[in-house]
Amino acid sequence: MVKINILDLATPTQAKDMVFDSVFIPDQGYFYNNKDTVSQIFVAIDPRTTETEYVFQYQERSDTLVLSYSNQTIVLSPDCGSYLYQTDLAIKHSTFSSNQVVIKEQSLQTGVAVNIEILF
Repeated sequence: MVKINILDLATPTQAKDMVFDSVFIPDQGYFYNNKDTVSQIFVAIDPRTTETEYVFQYQERSDTLVLSYSNQTIVLSPDCGSYLYQTDLAIKHSTFSSNQVVIKEQSLQTGVAVNIEILF
């Protein structure tokens, strides 16, 4: 999962509540389709590829964010088998303004607090 915090553009250290009409991965369907107010979103990645495209629909607007990442397999022990995780998170394409999306942590491990901040 990619953990996205929504922050206030005027005060980037402050969380901002947003209402998204939907967030989805084209050709895979909606994974967030709720009119609740949120300041954090968790979006899935496709571990079979090295990039995932997201479409954010909000306030009669639509923005696209394409994230790239590397898949790595680690064998924890012969008894446990292998573990797949993603690193090297990067923005491959974005229709958000250039200073609006910031990568905070490139590893998609479960213990990471936030991967991306989007400023609105």
